[in-house]
Amino acid sequence: MYYFEGNYRVTPEQNFAGASRQSRKTELIDRAQAERRKREEERARSRSAVVLQSLVRGFLARRRIRNVLIEEFDRYRLEGVDTEDLAFLIRRIPFLEWSPARLLSASRMVLEHKEAVLASEDPLWAWRLRMLLDHHLCLLQIDVQAVSKEFVDFFTDRVSLVPILGEERASDFAKTAISHAVGKNYFETCLRLLRCSANPIDLDYSLAMLSRPFHIDSSIVFDKFCQSLNHLEIDENDKKVIILLIAELKKMNLRYIEFYKSILRLDFNSYNPLLLWFVLNFDEEEIAEYDEVKTYFSLMARLSKTLHDELTLDTDWDSQDSEERVVGVLIAECLALINCKSKALIWLSYLERIIRSGDFETLVDFGICLHNLYLNERLPVNRNLLFVELYRNKSYIKYFWCCIASLQREGTFSDPIPLTNLIVRNIPLEKAEIEKIVPLLTIFAVLMKFSYSNMTEEELMNDNLLGDKTDKPFQIQELVALSKTLVDITMGVVLIAYPETYSCTNMMSMTQNCQLFWSNLLKELVNIISLLHAKDARKRFAGTNHWLSNQIKIADHVQIFDSTKTIFVKPFSNRKGMARNDDGLYVLSVQESRTVFILHYLPFTVPFLKRYSFLQAHFEADKRQHRNEHILQIPHRFVRIRRDYLYEDAFDNLSKHDEDIKISVKIQMVNSYGLEEAGVDGGGVFREFLTDLLKTAFDPTRGFFIYNNDNELYPNPSAKLVSARYTRHYHFIGRILAKAIFEGVMSEIRLAEFFLAKLTGITTNLHLSNLASLDPELYKNIVNLQKYKGDFSDLGLDFTIYTNEFGRSVCRELKPNGSNIQVTADNVSEYIDLIAKFKMHSEILKQTESFVEGIASVFSLDCLKMFTPKELQTIISGDEAPIDIDDMRRNTVYAGGFSPDHPSVVMFWNVVDSFGTKEKSQLLKFITSYSRPPLLGFKELHPQICIQRADGENERFPTSSTCMHLLKLPAFSDEDIMRKKLLYAIKSGAGFELS
Repeated sequence: MYYFEGNYRVTPEQNFAGASRQSRKTELIDRAQAERRKREEERARSRSAVVLQSLVRGFLARRRIRNVLIEEFDRYRLEGVDTEDLAFLIRRIPFLEWSPARLLSASRMVLEHKEAVLASEDPLWAWRLRMLLDHHLCLLQIDVQAVSKEFVDFFTDRVSLVPILGEERASDFAKTAISHAVGKNYFETCLRLLRCSANPIDLDYSLAMLSRPFHIDSSIVFDKFCQSLNHLEIDENDKKVIILLIAELKKMNLRYIEFYKSILRLDFNSYNPLLLWFVLNFDEEEIAEYDEVKTYFSLMARLSKTLHDELTLDTDWDSQDSEERVVGVLIAECLALINCKSKALIWLSYLERIIRSGDFETLVDFGICLHNLYLNERLPVNRNLLFVELYRNKSYIKYFWCCIASLQREGTFSDPIPLTNLIVRNIPLEKAEIEKIVPLLTIFAVLMKFSYSNMTEEELMNDNLLGDKTDKPFQIQELVALSKTLVDITMGVVLIAYPETYSCTNMMSMTQNCQLFWSNLLKELVNIISLLHAKDARKRFAGTNHWLSNQIKIADHVQIFDSTKTIFVKPFSNRKGMARNDDGLYVLSVQESRTVFILHYLPFTVPFLKRYSFLQAHFEADKRQHRNEHILQIPHRFVRIRRDYLYEDAFDNLSKHDEDIKISVKIQMVNSYGLEEAGVDGGGVFREFLTDLLKTAFDPTRGFFIYNNDNELYPNPSAKLVSARYTRHYHFIGRILAKAIFEGVMSEIRLAEFFLAKLTGITTNLHLSNLASLDPELYKNIVNLQKYKGDFSDLGLDFTIYTNEFGRSVCRELKPNGSNIQVTADNVSEYIDLIAKFKMHSEILKQTESFVEGIASVFSLDCLKMFTPKELQTIISGDEAPIDIDDMRRNTVYAGGFSPDHPSVVMFWNVVDSFGTKEKSQLLKFITSYSRPPLLGFKELHPQICIQRADGENERFPTSSTCMHLLKLPAFSDEDIMRKKLLYAIKSGAGFELS
């Protein structure tokens, strides 16, 4: 071994350490180890030098040999060659540097000697030609050369080879060459040539080359073509290329089913939208064979994923690149191809064949296709003709449910378990199970929602009312059982959305698409359950506790969510709760968010009284923050109100937005003579004032609210004609109603259900049945329109509606240019939706917004989301159930010498027991200023009702102090006198001067 350092002699090592000394044992060991490391490093450097020198010598040797080969190649090329020399040249091509010029030169010589080459008996020529073919396919992807096109065309075209090889040998040779080329980017090259074709000649050449492999009956050809099409980068000209290609393939009478099978065999992780566009354009007529229908939907279930896989693209067109824009246009065209009348009818006929055959596996694929269409927001379901046709034939819905029930997980040591049961039990599902059950459940819920939202209560309850069985998916008893199952499934999905613990399994499985699937399923399940519950609330068909659920335990004490102070964790967010976010707001834990979700979106699954106790506890805590616990101490607000101008004075004093109305308000009433009425407001006067103020504010004669057909109140659409400041009035009325709810003051006003729904946060899920009480004539016409089977052009309907503004008819467009859009069978569902939206949303939008803002100025609107519209009405006006006198007696205290056993007290309760419902209500109002009992019972009334002995006997009347819930009762001599005196007192209408 030589080192190139100039030293060729090894010199002895010199030690300049001085005199030797005795070394310790550890020093000897360390020095020995250091010397061993030094020797090992020296050997490593030696080996590395050998390797490096070998690489350099090898590189230099190969370059010398390559230069020699290039010189020989160029010399032979210039001198002219025969067949043997040509073989010598071609053998050297793999060893030369990539040189298109030398490749083209050698190929030109091969074409000049093609007869000799093909006639040669040397078996290596087949390998040489395949090698040249590979190089030319690569060259054509870089630069289109005439020689390369001629070479590929000649050696893959059977017709060109026949004069030289004969029919049989030419077919075999061409088949072998094409089969080899197909595996070597043949289709990618042809597609590029087709995209770059600048004239008809090049176009014909590219189409001929592209269609040539399909003459070979081989599945590999179809597989490679579909693979190339899937990997093709999307360009604006690709659609033209595909259209030309489809026309060429149809000329060859190729069966589309072969392409479908190839795509299924390849099973790509992601699909190019071009493949979907290709299939939709290739498939124009109905498939005859049922096995091919199964294959078709198995394929479409995969390809249609591209309709929502691209939803993550930036929707801002200015920020998209050209490819993203082309993808968006391509998907829009795919949706247009699917959303045509002929395609919808063909798919519907496929569905009927699937149902007749009982093929649930194909029905799952069909459901997945519908789900992928549903996920694309560019085409809403009410404008999707396929969904519209499904809505018209509601019998299909039942088959989807049967299919859902048939999906099971095979047990190793037990019977198969339905997937719905796994969801209910919160048992994790596998990916394949999720991809089946979630889309089907979502589509089932969507179809159910549309079907039952447009069904009247009479049709729902009467199984024999509808003559056509297709108009009703389930009989009433089936619906009862189904609704209970849906509640259980929904609660299971909530548990999946908010798991008790986060594991690696459930966090990793929750991909973006998976989150989208589950979120939409939860939304649609909540919608259909809320719809069925609303139907049941109006027309009872299920039991009292039917909608309650014990799957998720709700604590007895829950802090009400306030969106202004806390952050709600969204479902399926895979986010572990933090204490604070960046803005300092408290972030709810997963368990707290789950409780909030149930209380806001599924409140009817928790007993009403339990939810109402949460509200009361929240209000009590809020009161402690805004006022002193002692009733006679500040802060209070004193307001002087003239009895004859109750609303006007209240509006002037209590309508300011910036004033805190949560503090105690003390009322001083002024009679019609301008004199202050006697008495100190300890709370009772204010409650009476609030009750009468609400009656005045909601009085239809004032013009801000009007009655519907059921004598329920809702905002007047023409309120702007009543007052120029009408929004301020609605803000004030909402503020006063919220104050009444906050103080627990009940008022006998009844609001329309659809308006109450807006107050509880339901703004998009109002149902057609709500329209019945609002405008019965319009509702009747819409129901008839749904059942109309004739020609819609005879009706002369367009997307407009006429409103009445104090006798003046005004035309309103339901959508832009609606007066020029005719209502047809395809868009009648959209027309009905827009009618309902206009009547229950748009027409009273400003009034509702101002009213809701007034409520929000007193307490968070999140408080009302815990209740259904009917329950909110109960909170406003009290329970209509009879007053429980026994409960009232148990929670009454006595003073002034009275006791439960006192003869006058016993006499009093006997008289009260003899009262009718109206008299009992008047008595309660006389004592407490409330005409209806507390929702949580008399135990929640503070202070408790107190009966105090008053001076005198038969000559005095009973009196009361409503602020203290105090009844001053004289000791009457007998029951008849007590009854007469008591009835006179409670019916006298003494107003605010009850003491």
